[in-house]
Amino acid sequence: MSKIIVGTDGSECAQRALRWAVNEARLRACPVHVIYAVDWRVFKEAVFITPSQKEVDEEAQGVLDRAVADLGDVSDVDVRTRVMHVDDRHGPSTVMLAAADEEGDLVVVGTRGSGAVKGALIGSISHRLLHFAHCPVVVIP
Repeated sequence: MSKIIVGTDGSECAQRALRWAVNEARLRACPVHVIYAVDWRVFKEAVFITPSQKEVDEEAQGVLDRAVADLGDVSDVDVRTRVMHVDDRHGPSTVMLAAADEEGDLVVVGTRGSGAVKGALIGSISHRLLHFAHCPVVVIP
């Protein structure tokens, strides 16, 4: 296995998925790429003044940095972070599918994140990945 892709939005469920992915990477001796998908539709629909891409990227990178820092010592695993942008009707799932197709051998996500429907058993991103990813997908509760 060459790479594990993990999506995060900073939620506790996503953090559990990241922990699982790092432990799996230790077993497989492969790197983990942690992705935060910036969904520009949110800014277009709900905000009067859209922040700059630099501001959004800095905030997204902060979420990634906190997620990795919360893992504790991961010096034995190659953990890389990446902010990606999306502006289509499928939102962050598009980014995760693209990352999986381009570079992943395994995709890991939580069952649900910080989206609008928090009570759902499985989120829209994990649901879409399960149906359309060209590699194995692990969904962590």
